[in-house]
Amino acid sequence: MIASNGAGGAEKIFIDLCNELGKRHSVTAYTYNNPFIVNGLNESVRVCIIEQRSRFHFPHYLKLYKSFKEQSFDLIHTHSVKASVIVYYINKVLPFCHVATKHNSRKGKIFNKIKNVTAVSRRVSQSIAHPSKIIHNGINPQIIQKEPKLNSNKPFKLLSIGRLDPIKGFHLLIDSVSKLRIDYRLEIVGDGPQKSALDLQIEDLGLQKKVRLSGFQKNIAQKMSDSDLLIINSFSEGFSIVAIEALYYGNVLISTDVGGSDEILTEAFLFEQNELTEKIKSIYQSYSEYHEKFNIIQRLKRENFLFSKTAEYYELLYQDLLR
Repeated sequence: MIASNGAGGAEKIFIDLCNELGKRHSVTAYTYNNPFIVNGLNESVRVCIIEQRSRFHFPHYLKLYKSFKEQSFDLIHTHSVKASVIVYYINKVLPFCHVATKHNSRKGKIFNKIKNVTAVSRRVSQSIAHPSKIIHNGINPQIIQKEPKLNSNKPFKLLSIGRLDPIKGFHLLIDSVSKLRIDYRLEIVGDGPQKSALDLQIEDLGLQKKVRLSGFQKNIAQKMSDSDLLIINSFSEGFSIVAIEALYYGNVLISTDVGGSDEILTEAFLFEQNELTEKIKSIYQSYSEYHEKFNIIQRLKRENFLFSKTAEYYELLYQDLLR
């Protein structure tokens, strides 16, 4: 169960997990009428649309209680805060095994109360008051045409991906690239509430020919492959799906030291936000060296983040809890 209108990492993991487990088990997905989620679920997954109510709306609890009781679920797995709160309280009066996944370290005291909690990264696990099981996110990689990158193309292609929200640090990214004295182009992929403010910032800095907000895009893998440098400038992450995708499609990735970035990247690819301009300049000047080092990281790490492994770890956890 997930109670979200978003289209980010937590929602993507929810979709992929339902679809994968639906191949072997009876799976029901409780979700808002969120097109990103509903349209992403396979026919093998039964979908139950839940109302968008306050997490303490009693009639909503009663309706879900009746539905859960009728279905006689062996296990209910919730993702993120709101769904976990609702199911935690229903579980007090209706017996079933409850597993909750915490997708970031910023909020969620409810996870301190739930017995069976998984975390998507080591840092997220450390934000929970009791021991939790770390199960990393994963992806189902696509096969794409990838050309070798030797920084021979001009301009230098920068790419950043995510919801246009202040927590992603796009405003600081734009400010940082405005100080570059190299020939570059920055594309920011994603939609969100900060779009108007970012458009205005780009105009104020006179960067209309260098920085582009391209909105939601489906061809993320190809965009990563075509870029020279992928940048994650977030203030907070759980375990970035973008970082995992970069292990398969990217050429060089750098990130702020948030979420699980230190579980993927070495120190050379981590940066402080106030150092970003110099970091980009350094990579531009020594691109072949950074590209080679990142290629080593890709070869060593990418197999750890296949979604088939993520699903296997969850399935083993379910089996252990239901014994």
